Amino acid sequence: MNLEDLEAVATPEIIARAREYWDNGHVRDMVVFDQSWSARVKGLSREYSIKLFWNEKGLTGICDCRAINGCCKHQAAVAWGWLNEPDRFLHFGEIEREINALGSERMRQLLIDLAGREPRQIASALGFCLDEPRLKIRALIRMTKNINKYNLAKTEWFTNWYNVLSIAKDYNNTVDSHREVFRGLIEYAFKHLQKDPKPPEEFWTLFQMTLVGWEECTRSEMKELPSWWRTGYMTMKELSFLSRRKVVGLIVAIIGKLWGERLLNSLGFPPDKDNDIFIDGLDLSVRLVLYSEKDLGPIVEWAMVELNRLLALLDALIDAEVWDIVMRIARMGLRRFPVEDHYMFRRRIAQGHRRLKEPRQALALLINNFREHPDWEGYLELAGTAREAGEDRRALRVVKETLAQNGQNELWVRICLLEEATEELIEAAPYLPRDSIYLQEAALKLRASAPQLAKRLYLRRIRYLVHLGTRKAIKEAVPLTTALKKLCREEGWNREWESFRERTVAGIYDPIALRMMGALLEK
Repeated sequence: MNLEDLEAVATPEIIARAREYWDNGHVRDMVVFDQSWSARVKGLSREYSIKLFWNEKGLTGICDCRAINGCCKHQAAVAWGWLNEPDRFLHFGEIEREINALGSERMRQLLIDLAGREPRQIASALGFCLDEPRLKIRALIRMTKNINKYNLAKTEWFTNWYNVLSIAKDYNNTVDSHREVFRGLIEYAFKHLQKDPKPPEEFWTLFQMTLVGWEECTRSEMKELPSWWRTGYMTMKELSFLSRRKVVGLIVAIIGKLWGERLLNSLGFPPDKDNDIFIDGLDLSVRLVLYSEKDLGPIVEWAMVELNRLLALLDALIDAEVWDIVMRIARMGLRRFPVEDHYMFRRRIAQGHRRLKEPRQALALLINNFREHPDWEGYLELAGTAREAGEDRRALRVVKETLAQNGQNELWVRICLLEEATEELIEAAPYLPRDSIYLQEAALKLRASAPQLAKRLYLRRIRYLVHLGTRKAIKEAVPLTTALKKLCREEGWNREWESFRERTVAGIYDPIALRMMGALLEK
């Protein structure tokens, strides 16, 4: 390896940083092998493990900082150190020759001495090198406990976790102790989910591997629930929706077949009608019932007692994507609960129709919903369904009629802006109140097609802000005034601009606010 090899993979900026790392003593434990190098580099927040390789094709490396664009500064620091001070690197070949020269008795004594200094490391090494299950498993358990010392944000946490799984897979003939290892890993995973409710995808891959390993160790013994279940269930209550969804999916898919009956019993299935806490594990219960093809009837009967229970059941079924059941139960809700609650059931039935590629049926339901509860979210759902059904103009006509009847002109203007319905916007914009936040956007949209109306909208908003008189209001008025001035100059409305300028200067009493308007109000 030479300097050209390093310059071929690292930018000058990275090499400069690498030199600082080396000169400041941040590189340690340097070892050179045949055509590779290893070391540890102290970064801003932790240490990184580096491995460099060289062959005729050039220099490559691995660093657990996860840099994605070529050679990172940590790898470059190790390479820089080797190129400039190779004598500071420990040669593995020399160590190997000295070990080979030792006799068996001397080697035995050396291991004993090392064990006295670093008993844990030597015990782990013996566990992996000797064909002794007791030592292997002891080392595994020690590694498992050490995992809890690392934070999920650090790569080393995942590296240790993966190492334990790999070693356990290689030595799979000691089931009893392996069960303890996998149980510990699952418990630690749930603990870290409490600290990091949105872990990276790598976490879920390792969690899945761990559940699979635990399930393989417990296939022959199913007398009681797993010891980690209570910790896991309590943690699931506090997780975000997406994390809880992933945990539920993994548990059902991996251990649902063998443990589904016991897990359901622990969750209180079949639920008593007075059991309010059954709702805490409702999503998992529904998934397990569907997976084991049991009767969903007891859960439906329990849910029909209260509205919030039935809505939670529908959400769990929607998450499981069993749309035929969703629509059937939602229709039961339409018959069971008062008219004022029908909005929520129709919305869920419409979701089912859309997923089953039946947008026209969904559109009819959402139109009824919008007529009862006209709001922005309802319109977005209605508009998306109308596009799927090819009924855009019909939906817009229904929305216009409904909002006109309810006097919601501001919402109608917002919808016209979204849909770029210029003609409808010209009709509705003049009736916007002066405190409407949509005056500016409507004026900008109508500047080319209806400049007179755009001028009126600008004036209405600016005068309102000037009337408020606060510096925050004046700050908002500045870009509006700039746009108005430009419009007046382009259209030749000099007299209107002069009148506006004089009235505005007279209406601003705060000198700082007046300076904020600056040259805009000069003649």
